[in-house]
Amino acid sequence: MIKRIAFVAALAGIAVLPLAAGCGGNGNSGFTEEPLRVLQLGDRWVMNGTRTGGVNESYTDTVEVKTATLNGQTYSMLGHTVQPQGDGAPIVDGDLFTQSNSSRDLVQVGELDDDGEIHATTPHVMVPGQLRLGQSWTVNHDEDGDLHRTTFTVVGFEHLETAVGRHLAAKLAVSTVADNSAHSASGTAWFEPGLGYFLKTVSTHQEGEATITTTETIASTTVDHDED
Repeated sequence: MIKRIAFVAALAGIAVLPLAAGCGGNGNSGFTEEPLRVLQLGDRWVMNGTRTGGVNESYTDTVEVKTATLNGQTYSMLGHTVQPQGDGAPIVDGDLFTQSNSSRDLVQVGELDDDGEIHATTPHVMVPGQLRLGQSWTVNHDEDGDLHRTTFTVVGFEHLETAVGRHLAAKLAVSTVADNSAHSASGTAWFEPGLGYFLKTVSTHQEGEATITTTETIASTTVDHDED
C-alpha cells in the first residue's frame, strides 16, 4: 500500500531558507537571508513518486494549500492527494497550520487523517522561520497510531535541474524513528525556498528482508518563481 513517506508526511509546510550567495561547490559559503515564503490559498505542487526494491509502484502526490475547520475555526491546510498508478483509490489527508507574521514559523495545529476526520494536535513548529547550516529540528507525526519522530538537519545547498527549471535547493539529511521500527526511515530531501516545497526526496526503509526506496520529484507547480 502506498503511503506518504514518513518525513514528507511529517513536514506539512516548507520554509524559505537563507541561501548561499555566490555559491561554489555545494553552496555552503555565506548566506543572504530571504524571508519565509507565506503559503497562499491555492498554492499547488505535484510530485511524481516511485517505490522500488521488492515492490514497484508509481503514484502522484498533489499537494495544495486549502482551508479546513477545526473546533469552529478556519485554518490553512496543506492537503495531500496521493493517487496510485492505475485504478487504486486516492489517499487524502492533510495538516492544518498557522504562520506567524513576525517569526514566519509554520505551526501545525491539527491533522486531517485518511479516514476524513480532523483532530487537533499539540501546536508545534514544523519548520522554523529562519534556518542555518547545521541546524536541526524534530517533528512528530502520527501515522495510523504509529508515532513517527523525524529529525531534519540542514547539510548544504545545491542546484537541481527539475521539470520546473533549475533551482537552488536546501539539502536536508532526514531520519525518522517510529514506534513500529519497521516504519523507521532515513533519506535526503531538497526543497526550494521560493517555490515553498520539495524539489526531490529520497527515503529508504526496510520491509521484511527488502530495502524499499521511495523517490519523489517535482513535476509542476502553480507558484511563480524565477529560476536560480
